[in-house]
Amino acid sequence: MRPALELPDFALTDATGLAFTAANLKDRWTLLAFGELSEARGHLTVNRMIDVYNRLADRPELRSRMQLALAAEAQSPNLARDFSSLSPALRVLSGETDELNRLRALLGEDADNTDATLYLFGTAGRLLVLF
Repeated sequence: MRPALELPDFALTDATGLAFTAANLKDRWTLLAFGELSEARGHLTVNRMIDVYNRLADRPELRSRMQLALAAEAQSPNLARDFSSLSPALRVLSGETDELNRLRALLGEDADNTDATLYLFGTAGRLLVLF
Protein backbone atom coordinates (compact mmCIF):
# COMPACT_ATOMS: atom_id res chain seq x y z
CA MET A 1 0.00 0.00 0.00
CA ARG A 2 1.23 3.44 -0.85
CA PRO A 3 1.43 5.27 1.41
CA ALA A 4 1.57 2.79 4.26
CA LEU A 5 -1.35 3.28 6.66
CA GLU A 6 -0.67 4.05 10.30
CA LEU A 7 -3.58 3.27 12.61
CA PRO A 8 -4.70 5.57 15.38
CA ASP A 9 -4.65 3.94 18.80
CA PHE A 10 -7.12 1.20 19.60
CA ALA A 11 -7.70 -0.93 22.69
CA LEU A 12 -8.08 -4.71 22.63
CA THR A 13 -7.03 -7.40 25.12
CA ASP A 14 -5.48 -10.81 24.58
CA ALA A 15 -6.55 -14.13 26.07
CA THR A 16 -4.45 -13.51 29.19
CA GLY A 17 -5.96 -10.05 29.77
CA LEU A 18 -2.97 -8.07 28.51
CA ALA A 19 -3.68 -4.91 26.53
CA PHE A 20 -3.02 -4.88 22.78
CA THR A 21 -2.85 -1.43 21.18
CA ALA A 22 -1.34 0.22 18.12
CA ALA A 23 1.99 0.28 20.01
CA ASN A 24 2.03 -3.55 19.86
CA LEU A 25 2.25 -3.32 16.06
CA LYS A 26 5.68 -1.69 16.25
CA ASP A 27 9.03 -3.49 16.29
CA ARG A 28 7.45 -6.71 14.98
CA TRP A 29 5.83 -7.91 11.80
CA THR A 30 2.14 -8.42 12.54
CA LEU A 31 -0.41 -10.41 10.60
CA LEU A 32 -3.84 -9.21 11.77
CA ALA A 33 -7.22 -10.70 10.89
CA PHE A 34 -10.79 -10.69 12.16
CA GLY A 35 -12.79 -13.81 12.94
CA GLU A 36 -14.96 -15.42 15.56
CA LEU A 37 -13.50 -18.57 17.13
CA SER A 38 -16.95 -20.07 17.58
CA GLU A 39 -17.51 -20.01 13.79
CA ALA A 40 -15.90 -21.91 10.93
CA ARG A 41 -14.59 -18.64 9.46
CA GLY A 42 -12.58 -18.01 12.63
CA HIS A 43 -11.09 -21.51 12.51
CA LEU A 44 -10.14 -21.10 8.85
CA THR A 45 -8.62 -17.69 9.51
CA VAL A 46 -6.45 -19.03 12.34
CA ASN A 47 -5.39 -21.93 10.11
CA ARG A 48 -4.46 -19.54 7.30
CA MET A 49 -2.46 -17.30 9.63
CA ILE A 50 -0.53 -20.23 11.10
CA ASP A 51 0.12 -21.52 7.58
CA VAL A 52 1.70 -18.18 6.64
CA TYR A 53 3.79 -18.27 9.83
CA ASN A 54 4.93 -21.84 9.12
CA ARG A 55 6.05 -20.86 5.62
CA LEU A 56 8.72 -18.79 7.33
CA ALA A 57 10.32 -21.88 8.92
CA ASP A 58 13.46 -21.37 6.83
CA ARG A 59 13.68 -17.69 7.91
CA PRO A 60 14.15 -17.90 11.70
CA GLU A 61 15.21 -14.25 12.04
CA LEU A 62 11.97 -13.09 10.39
CA ARG A 63 9.81 -15.69 12.10
CA SER A 64 11.06 -14.63 15.52
CA ARG A 65 9.83 -11.09 14.78
CA MET A 66 6.39 -12.19 13.52
CA GLN A 67 3.20 -12.09 15.56
CA LEU A 68 -0.24 -13.28 14.56
CA ALA A 69 -3.24 -11.39 15.94
CA LEU A 70 -6.83 -12.55 15.54
CA ALA A 71 -9.36 -9.91 16.63
CA ALA A 72 -12.81 -11.07 17.70
CA GLU A 73 -15.68 -9.91 19.84
CA ALA A 74 -15.67 -10.91 23.50
CA GLN A 75 -15.73 -14.68 23.74
CA SER A 76 -14.99 -17.56 26.03
CA PRO A 77 -11.59 -17.00 27.68
CA ASN A 78 -11.00 -20.77 27.65
CA LEU A 79 -11.62 -20.97 23.89
CA ALA A 80 -9.32 -18.00 23.27
CA ARG A 81 -6.56 -19.57 25.40
CA ASP A 82 -6.98 -22.92 23.60
CA PHE A 83 -6.57 -21.27 20.21
CA SER A 84 -3.65 -19.15 21.43
CA SER A 85 -1.81 -22.36 22.31
CA LEU A 86 -1.82 -23.46 18.64
CA SER A 87 1.20 -21.27 17.89
CA PRO A 88 3.62 -19.31 20.06
CA ALA A 89 3.14 -16.37 17.69
CA LEU A 90 -0.68 -16.28 17.94
CA ARG A 91 -2.53 -13.80 20.13
CA VAL A 92 -6.29 -14.03 20.20
CA LEU A 93 -7.61 -10.53 20.86
CA SER A 94 -11.03 -9.41 21.95
CA GLY A 95 -12.74 -6.13 22.39
CA GLU A 96 -16.01 -4.30 22.49
CA THR A 97 -18.10 -4.44 19.34
CA ASP A 98 -17.78 -0.67 18.80
CA GLU A 99 -13.98 -0.81 19.05
CA LEU A 100 -13.73 -3.75 16.65
CA ASN A 101 -16.08 -2.06 14.18
CA ARG A 102 -13.98 1.13 14.38
CA LEU A 103 -10.81 -0.87 13.69
CA ARG A 104 -12.50 -2.68 10.79
CA ALA A 105 -13.66 0.63 9.34
CA LEU A 106 -10.15 2.13 9.62
CA LEU A 107 -8.85 -0.85 7.65
CA GLY A 108 -11.69 -0.66 5.13
CA GLU A 109 -13.19 -4.02 6.08
CA ASP A 110 -16.92 -4.59 6.04
CA ALA A 111 -18.11 -6.22 9.29
CA ASP A 112 -20.13 -8.67 7.18
CA ASN A 113 -17.14 -9.64 5.02
CA THR A 114 -17.14 -13.42 4.57
CA ASP A 115 -13.54 -13.59 3.32
CA ALA A 116 -10.65 -13.74 5.76
CA THR A 117 -8.59 -10.70 4.82
CA LEU A 118 -5.11 -10.72 6.34
CA TYR A 119 -3.47 -7.38 7.11
CA LEU A 120 0.32 -7.27 7.26
CA PHE A 121 1.88 -4.52 9.38
CA GLY A 122 5.59 -3.77 9.15
CA THR A 123 7.93 -3.11 12.04
CA ALA A 124 7.04 0.60 12.01
CA GLY A 125 3.44 -0.33 12.84
CA ARG A 126 2.12 0.66 9.42
CA LEU A 127 -0.17 -1.41 7.24
CA LEU A 128 1.83 -2.51 4.21
CA VAL A 129 -0.19 -5.21 2.48
CA LEU A 130 -3.54 -6.92 2.69
CA PHE A 131 -4.35 -10.27 1.17
